[in-house]
Amino acid sequence: LYAGQGRLDEAMGEWQAALRVEPDHVGARCNLGVAYGMQGRLDEAAREYKAALDSQPDCAEAHYNLGVNYGTRGLHDQALREFQAAVRIKSDYVEAHNNLAVAYWQGGRREEAIQQWKTAAQLGSAQAGQVLAQLGQG
Repeated sequence: LYAGQGRLDEAMGEWQAALRVEPDHVGARCNLGVAYGMQGRLDEAAREYKAALDSQPDCAEAHYNLGVNYGTRGLHDQALREFQAAVRIKSDYVEAHNNLAVAYWQGGRREEAIQQWKTAAQLGSAQAGQVLAQLGQG
C-alpha cells in the first residue's frame, strides 16, 4: 500500500517487519529487493532475491528480478541464467521472455533472441512484435 502511494521508506519498514516475523516470506523479500533496486542499492536487492530463492527456488519472479539486477550491473551471463530459469518455471512470463531475448542478443546469440521475442509476441507483447518488425521478422 505505502509503495503505491510513493511512500517507499514506510513500505520498506513494513516488509522488514514482516521478515522479522517470517524470515522466509518470499513476497516481502522480493518487494524489499525491488525497493532497494529503486534506490540504487543493487547489492542489497540481489541479497533479497537470493534469500527469496533460498526459500522458494521455483519463484519465477525472484529469478526475473535477480536477472534484471544482474543485467543492470553488466553481469550478462548471470542475467541470462536467471531469465532462463524464470521462463522455465513460468513459460508465459512475457517480461522474462523479452529480457531473455535482450540477453541473448547482447551475447551474440541472435537466433535464440529472435525465438524469445517470437514467444513474447505470441504471448501478447507489443514490444516484442515491434522489435521483430524492425528486424524484418514480423
